[in-house]
Amino acid sequence: MYNENRFTTNSLITDSVISWVIALKCPFKEIVNRPTVTISPKYAPYEVIENTTNLVLDCTVTDANPTATSYRWYKDGFIIDGSSGASYTIAMVLRSHTGRYTCGATNFVGSSDLSADVQLNVLYRPTVTVFPDHNHHNVIENTTNLQLTCTVTDANPAVTSYRWYKGNLLMSNIMSTYTIPTVQRSHTGNYTCDATNSVGTSIPSSALRLNVLCKPRTHNNLDRVDILIRATDESINISTTFISFRYLIYLGLESCRMTFRRSRQ
Repeated sequence: MYNENRFTTNSLITDSVISWVIALKCPFKEIVNRPTVTISPKYAPYEVIENTTNLVLDCTVTDANPTATSYRWYKDGFIIDGSSGASYTIAMVLRSHTGRYTCGATNFVGSSDLSADVQLNVLYRPTVTVFPDHNHHNVIENTTNLQLTCTVTDANPAVTSYRWYKGNLLMSNIMSTYTIPTVQRSHTGNYTCDATNSVGTSIPSSALRLNVLCKPRTHNNLDRVDILIRATDESINISTTFISFRYLIYLGLESCRMTFRRSRQ
């Protein structure tokens, strides 16, 4: 006798050998489990240059029954809003996207553990400023060891070299600091710098205008000028010009040497 749970027989076996084919019908229970996931790419770290377009991270389900129905993405432990697909796409990579990314998946059984993380490292060229950081910097002639500094405010990876310019002229210095041993009038001008790393070269810094201040000086090569002065009761003003670099200063002549001679007229 057979039913779904057991088989019995009342047959008496004597001299004959009887072969029985017994078919048992057992209830089947399907094994279900929550998902298991991995993330790719698996580089450590995953280095990407800033402004790369359409960067894709994939969350791959390696085991799940039933199929995963949704996904979630995290950056530095915080869920990324609006990211529910198996792939997470960054349309334009910015330096702010640097961070640690993980993912998880869910089916009706439950949610997976989070994947191992991928560290996204965004590389970008330097940003620089020049110090002193004001547009006009006044310095007295013959000042010694004047230093201008090219300051890197941001760069990934580190800077490997610098360049200095006076106007459009490239100077020989490749260090972050440009030193003028003794300031001369000829050092007056606009100074800029830039910096380079493995990604590229920065935009040049804003210009620093260096103004060299100096004492007035007279011009000793003026030709002698004879001036005819007729006898008069009116006052006569005599002036001279003192020449200073960048400036012309007109002063009343306080003392001078004059030679008078009698006119034949």
